[in-house]
Amino acid sequence: MRVLLIVSSSWLAGTERHVLSLASRLAGCGIEAEVACAPGGGGLHAALADRGVPVHLVDLEGPGAGLARCIPRLAMLARDFDLLHAH
Repeated sequence: MRVLLIVSSSWLAGTERHVLSLASRLAGCGIEAEVACAPGGGGLHAALADRGVPVHLVDLEGPGAGLARCIPRLAMLARDFDLLHAH
């Protein structure tokens, strides 16, 4: 099974730490987990890379973001996954 975890930022705070933990634990159960998150230097990308979790950058936050910009990208990504888990 392939799971895409979606989080709207790249900062390593509460929700992002949960996504990091969940992605790591899913891999330990034989489930392929990848994360879609906002670009930026908030620490989430590096923490995911340290655990070998693939990351997809999607502009999900800030004034330049919006459904018109991020939904097509997420829809393309979703085709390759069995489950989407949005945070």
